[in-house]
Amino acid sequence: MKFEQYYKKVQCPILFLPSEEECGNEKIRSCLHTFASLLDTYEIERLESSVHAYVWMQLPIASGEAANRFISKYDVLEKDIFNDSSTAY
Repeated sequence: MKFEQYYKKVQCPILFLPSEEECGNEKIRSCLHTFASLLDTYEIERLESSVHAYVWMQLPIASGEAANRFISKYDVLEKDIFNDSSTAY
């Protein structure tokens, strides 16, 4: 399976945490936006001072806080959808 096909199957919200270096690279930025365009719901958040491809290892607290904000935002939306009595499942 090509990577692009995988992204087309993803249904959950995705948080991308590219490093500053990755954001500064036009080719990487273009690839990131191409993959993101295959998703229904996503966010791209660049953490200040991030220089490593594994941002979550370099900046675990800032990465965790970004992930928490992201999860909280979409968790609320999901709860609203599932609590909507007009929606039949």
